[in-house]
Amino acid sequence: MITEQGIVEEVLGHSVVVRIQRSAACASCDSKGLCRDMADKTMRLELENNIHAKEGDRVEITIRSGALAKISLLLYMIPAVALVVGAYGGARLGGLAGADSTLASIVGGLGAMGAIFYLITRMDKARGVREEFKPRLTRILSGTGVPEISEKERERFDGVLPPP
Repeated sequence: MITEQGIVEEVLGHSVVVRIQRSAACASCDSKGLCRDMADKTMRLELENNIHAKEGDRVEITIRSGALAKISLLLYMIPAVALVVGAYGGARLGGLAGADSTLASIVGGLGAMGAIFYLITRMDKARGVREEFKPRLTRILSGTGVPEISEKERERFDGVLPPP
């Protein structure tokens, strides 16, 4: 499990908007469409409020490690394979058609990779983000208006937490 901490900024019916520090894990997250950018190192994430968190609560957010591996495979490995296969196919077809095989290889590789990215995007929009890839609220770490945290944690949330 990958865990992050954030502050509930807003309650929206059955969901909450949580402000968190952006981490390295965010770059490969399939659920980043749910996030709302705020600044370079902070973001807002809308999540189902399954733990009845209130505005101002410091909460823990988790995503399964296995889900992150699947997302990485989908977003990195499959397009990379498509690039290689497309480049090989482009070179072969270009050679048969009498075209420059290098140019045909580049066009074939980029075309195949672009097609895979297009298919992944279409599948994502059609089916939505799968449940296993969605981050979840797992627990409330501290209640409204009582952020009892260490100075080190406060530095991690610099710009996110209100001043002490």
